[in-house]
Amino acid sequence: MRFEYKVITLKASVWKSKPDQVDHDFQGQLNQQGLLGWSLVGVTPYGASVKAFMKREK
Repeated sequence: MRFEYKVITLKASVWKSKPDQVDHDFQGQLNQQGLLGWSLVGVTPYGASVKAFMKREK
């Protein structure tokens, strides 16, 4: 089985929003990637941003 990987960055400008809005925006991005076959495998802070690590089967 082979996989491909992708990194999504939630940009710092989004953090100026209310926490519920930030969660909603991030969930929307993850759900959109899920519809394309990507699975979330990890999340890490990156400065004022967050990096989400995705993978899917090739």
